[in-house]
Amino acid sequence: MLGSVRAALPRMIPRTLPASSRSILTKSERWTPASIRDAQNLIQGPNALELPKVLPHIEAAWPKLSREEQYSVYKQLEEVQRKNWKELTRDEMRGAYYVAYGEHGPRKNLSPPGTGMKVFLGTVLGVSLGLAIFFSIRSIGTYTNSLTIQLVHPLRL
Repeated sequence: MLGSVRAALPRMIPRTLPASSRSILTKSERWTPASIRDAQNLIQGPNALELPKVLPHIEAAWPKLSREEQYSVYKQLEEVQRKNWKELTRDEMRGAYYVAYGEHGPRKNLSPPGTGMKVFLGTVLGVSLGLAIFFSIRSIGTYTNSLTIQLVHPLRL
């Protein structure tokens, strides 16, 4: 019996999910083959994005760059990292770190500042409202001796 369940399990639960459900990136944030092709033209073209101009303020510039420009910066940083790491400048290290681990794409903060306080205050309000309703209903009711107490313990009265 257990063997048949194990055999049927792979067919019941898909092991691989489509890419759209594995990531919180929107379609506009994904690098598509077309955007990669355009970025290759941007890297090799006359209007190539100069890395030393972008890197000193990469945190502020990254969201404003188009997908093609972001990909070209990513590829240029990838090429720079193939050199000896001791020869990298501070801006190149910071840029490589930000592109790899910065707050963009799947790592961007989804909740705006102050959301935690709103959730906390909403929770406190909900619990206090529930307690107020509970105690107001309880104060309306009256306590009477129940028959079960009289039947179970007749001498206690």
